[in-house]
Amino acid sequence: MYGRRAQKKRYGILLALIAAAILIIGLLFKPGQTTHPSPETTRTEALRHDVDTLRELAQRNTLRTTSSRFSAMAQADAEFIYSASDGRTALLWSKDSLLLTAGGSPPASTQIFVNGKEIPAAPKLWGAGLPFTLYQAANLEATPASTLKLEDLEPGTWMVVDSVGSNGPEFVTGMYSGTSKTTCNGIDYDSILLNASFDPHFIGAGMFDIDGDLVAVLAQCDREVAALPVEQIAAHIADLRRPAQVPFAHLGFVAQPMDAPFDRLLHATTGLVVTDVWMRWPAALSGLMPGDVILFIDNTPASTAQQLASALGNLPVQLRVQHASATLQTLTLSSDQARAGFAVQQATSTPVTLTSVSASLTAASGLRAGDQVLQVNGRPASARSLTETLAVTQSAPQSAVLTIQRGPRQFLAVVNR
Repeated sequence: MYGRRAQKKRYGILLALIAAAILIIGLLFKPGQTTHPSPETTRTEALRHDVDTLRELAQRNTLRTTSSRFSAMAQADAEFIYSASDGRTALLWSKDSLLLTAGGSPPASTQIFVNGKEIPAAPKLWGAGLPFTLYQAANLEATPASTLKLEDLEPGTWMVVDSVGSNGPEFVTGMYSGTSKTTCNGIDYDSILLNASFDPHFIGAGMFDIDGDLVAVLAQCDREVAALPVEQIAAHIADLRRPAQVPFAHLGFVAQPMDAPFDRLLHATTGLVVTDVWMRWPAALSGLMPGDVILFIDNTPASTAQQLASALGNLPVQLRVQHASATLQTLTLSSDQARAGFAVQQATSTPVTLTSVSASLTAASGLRAGDQVLQVNGRPASARSLTETLAVTQSAPQSAVLTIQRGPRQFLAVVNR
């Protein structure tokens, strides 16, 4: 009994102390009541105010310094950037006065503005799959920027993208955050990612690091503006410069000798099989399609790619081809078709779009989600025929040839177990 009373007494004292504390706090924070801060509190608040002021001034100064530095970088990089008479940006590419411009379709001559003067420039190198054109400028004495490889970039590196607008040089800044895969004119590239977006008028612009090294060039890739690494552009240009490759690049197709499994699936043992065709290029405009077998070149039996490349260097050329449907046709390839200004509709059924592709199938055949299947073993594709054919190739040692549309490029993909 005594214990309970003592416990209640202790509870009463505790409640009294809590009530007193609440009363004191209420008086201290009563609306309208003012308290006089101590000298120590006043000095502390003054120091905090001074620190905040200094921090704000430092931030403003950093912004001004950074902005001035980027502006100076853009002005320095502008010596490698020119403007073409058709409004495109032209980037100095090599010491022999070659200029890189966006757009890989068969080009025409243009004028380059240098210090207010017009300098003639003629197309030097272009080709299907390359989203750029190299122009040869006359009497242009300049040194191109040094370049930086993709492997030497580190995340967080500041970049400046330089272009030429109607009012002079324009630039966008951003930090490098990595790469992503992109398809440009049917060719795979690594796209450099920045924490910035690019307007279409930056197509053809150069991307430089803070040391002024050229890292990438912006191009229109399918539905996006992508920054393509200089080293990959240079490798593609080097491939197109090979004498045996130039005619195919200019006409927009690829052919190779007949071998397995094409000989069995295309019902031919001789000739050259067409594996890739780019839409709106001379080969496509003439009626050439992936899966066609070139049997004769100007009445001479077709045997090697070198033989065909040599003949294509002197257009027009007549090709006797066997289509995947086994029908024969004579086609004429002419460089004039590239400037005709129209495209033809291929005689194929509605394509079947691949919505997903397994990693193993991608590794084995190169197929990817978004590819459109036009034909299966030379026959118009349907969802049923495609499913059945792929099921057979995965369960038995058989091969299938698919005609694929990826962007402007049509090509053959071999699927096997």
